[in-house]
Amino acid sequence: MATLTIGVSDLDAVKDRMKAAFRGEQQGCRFTFLSEEALLAMLNPNRWAILKALTGLRICRFNDSPGDARCAG
Repeated sequence: MATLTIGVSDLDAVKDRMKAAFRGEQQGCRFTFLSEEALLAMLNPNRWAILKALTGLRICRFNDSPGDARCAG
């Protein structure tokens, strides 16, 4: 089963991942939004509930320091 990563990234980060993919580096399944507003507009409460029900979603908050994540769920 594949994992879909949903997140917010700036355009430069998206371009960097795209370049890495063209070099043959695995990127995984990813759906990226350019802003939190765009993400929330797409993932309304009903869609969010469906995602949680289907995937056993874990919600993680990341701090600025690498590897520092707090997950719930």
